[in-house]
Amino acid sequence: TCTKLPKTRGRVGLCYFLSNNGNIDAEATVAKFSDDHLWYCSAAAAEYHDMDWLTERLPAGSDIQITSLTNSYTVLIIAGPHARALMDAACPRTSFAQSDFPWMTAQTCFVSYVEATVMAVSFSGEQAFEVHIPNIQLHAAYLALTKAGAPFGLTHFGMYAIESMRIEKGYGHWKGDFITEFNPMEAGVELFVDLSKDFSGKAGLERQIALGNRRERVLIEIDSKTAPAHAGETLFEGETPVGTITSAAWGYRTDKNLAMAYVEPTHSGVGTDLSVLLIGQRVAATIVENCIYDAAHAIPRGQSE
Repeated sequence: TCTKLPKTRGRVGLCYFLSNNGNIDAEATVAKFSDDHLWYCSAAAAEYHDMDWLTERLPAGSDIQITSLTNSYTVLIIAGPHARALMDAACPRTSFAQSDFPWMTAQTCFVSYVEATVMAVSFSGEQAFEVHIPNIQLHAAYLALTKAGAPFGLTHFGMYAIESMRIEKGYGHWKGDFITEFNPMEAGVELFVDLSKDFSGKAGLERQIALGNRRERVLIEIDSKTAPAHAGETLFEGETPVGTITSAAWGYRTDKNLAMAYVEPTHSGVGTDLSVLLIGQRVAATIVENCIYDAAHAIPRGQSE
């Protein structure tokens, strides 16, 4: 990975893996459990892709073992402003206070009597915990979590809700916004690149850096309440194509029609007025954020570092 791996036991890192020419090929959270035990978790749709990527790059004669837990574990997500209080209620043996369970850390906890691996990470942009549970005890853990969540008004949410929340926060999506057409600098995740270490795709990335960004990832607001945009739609300045939308959703918290896009660097400034085709009509759009991850941007809502 082009990213520094977590060095301290119990730390979790967001890591990027590059193609030979230096573009983003994979994204994963990696937790360190010990000096010789790492936990790798990525998108469900990336299972075979990432396993192939990792096994193809194992050093010759290596004793590294990669064990897939996809069919033996399930991940439940607890997200929202009451996430810590809910987890405190469901896991009485563990303190989920910010000081005891900070963001981007992992611990072994007991959800009622079920042992689980819990990580303080978030893709929705909300304060959240991933609860990794062995399938043989999944139903018991689910019942314990939903019972603990009842006083907080716990409800279920799906992928469209996640899309809305993560776009409002400016979080990119692997295979949507993070794709093999662009490198980490263009995608705004330069924070996760350590050029002082060796990694697959480093030479290609350095060649691209020397040439400068071709496109830059931005968040745009579309002046319409009719429908969200679609991935693949072109952004225009006047009649000139200057960018492409990669994902879009209505932001229910912000009450805005939002989309993520890659645009030419000369047109990536906040406040730049553009337009996009929406159901066959040309609609105004404005860049409202440069999607560059820094320490503050990456932290979920209501969460301190």
